[in-house]
Amino acid sequence: MLRSDRLPQLLLLLYAPLCHLGEASGPPYPPGTCPQCPYFLPTPLNASTSVGAAVNLTCGIRHLGDSKVSWIRRDDLHVLTTELMTYTSDKRFRAAHVRGSPFWTLEVNNPLVNDSGVYECQVSSQNKIYRRITLNVTVPVSHILGSHEVYLKAGSDMNITCVLEGHKRPTHVTWYHVGNGSDEVREVNAGGRGGIQVVTDRRTGTSWVTVAQTTYRDAGNYTCAPEFSTPSHVQVHVLHDEETAAMQPHLQGTNSSGAVQSSAAAPGAFRKTSALIISLSLSEIINCLW
Repeated sequence: MLRSDRLPQLLLLLYAPLCHLGEASGPPYPPGTCPQCPYFLPTPLNASTSVGAAVNLTCGIRHLGDSKVSWIRRDDLHVLTTELMTYTSDKRFRAAHVRGSPFWTLEVNNPLVNDSGVYECQVSSQNKIYRRITLNVTVPVSHILGSHEVYLKAGSDMNITCVLEGHKRPTHVTWYHVGNGSDEVREVNAGGRGGIQVVTDRRTGTSWVTVAQTTYRDAGNYTCAPEFSTPSHVQVHVLHDEETAAMQPHLQGTNSSGAVQSSAAAPGAFRKTSALIISLSLSEIINCLW
């Protein structure tokens, strides 16, 4: 017959093997039956960032006791850290933990696209438990608003806007200019001729370059090159009076920024003129008949 004082020990033997269920968000055993077994707290299983933007992977563990926490990269099964010790020559990886806290963090500084993958937070208990976290590192992409071919009248002002998508941190943006018929790449800044201004909102990832009273020297290729991002380009053409006249009647006038626009009113005007001529011809025929 089973003695009542042996019942707790028997329950412990029955439930202890369940302590290895590492993906559980709480104790993988009834409360009180395995008081020495560690278990994971609910924490995010996915993390995303952009190239160059630091990211933290965190797991929370209760009842850690004398067990140790290690972070392992699943792609190559490389042990990156154990406790606060680092076991990789890659200085971008570092373990962080506050004494008394149940949370253990793997810090990844200046992440690269090839750092994407699965990382494992492993607890070296008698039956090892683990929590796997997926990291996704993306490359932000820049876009220049409007057409990739811009036509301006000489003497008009130019305004180009570049927008960055997918960035996770304040970003520095550099503009470059290559003039027509030249291979020299120059950084666009206010230190050149007067009337040039570069403004960047690093938080939103939006940058503007403005040039007042454009001349033929301002024509060419402009490149928006945000840090750790895919650049974008626009080709600027600066037209003089004779060149603008040569493009008529397909291009008419300028908008408020000086960009040459095609005329949408021309076909309508042609139809009205044709209708007027037909109307006059019919009137003359009727007069002759009378």
